[in-house]
Amino acid sequence: MNTKARGIDGENLAVKFLKKLGYYIEDRNYKTAIGEIDIVARDGSYLVFVEVKARKNNEFGLPCEFVTLPKIKRLSHTASAYINQFGLFESDVRFDIIEVYSDSGEINHIINAFESYF
Repeated sequence: MNTKARGIDGENLAVKFLKKLGYYIEDRNYKTAIGEIDIVARDGSYLVFVEVKARKNNEFGLPCEFVTLPKIKRLSHTASAYINQFGLFESDVRFDIIEVYSDSGEINHIINAFESYF
C-alpha cells in the first residue's frame, strides 16, 4: 500500500473511531492556500481540529512526532481560516492527533495534542 492510500484509509478509520466516541464530523480535508486539516469535528462544546498520522508501525518513530512546529503553524493558520469562514468565534477549540497503525489496526487518540500557534 502506498503512503497516499494509507493516509486515506487512516483518515477513514479515524472518522469511524471518532463517530463511535460520539463526535460529530463537520468537515474533512478542509483546504486553504496555507494548509489542510484532515478532520474538523465537534466534541461537546469543542470544535476539534484533527491531524491524522497513519503509519505501518513505529519503526521510524511515533506518528505524532511527524507533527512538527512548521506543521503546527500551518494547522493553526488553517484552523483560524475555518473559524473565520464559518463565524465560529465563540467555539472552544482543540487540536488532536490520531495515530493509525495499519500493521496492527491500533488507533491512538491524543486529545489536546498541542496548543494553537497563535
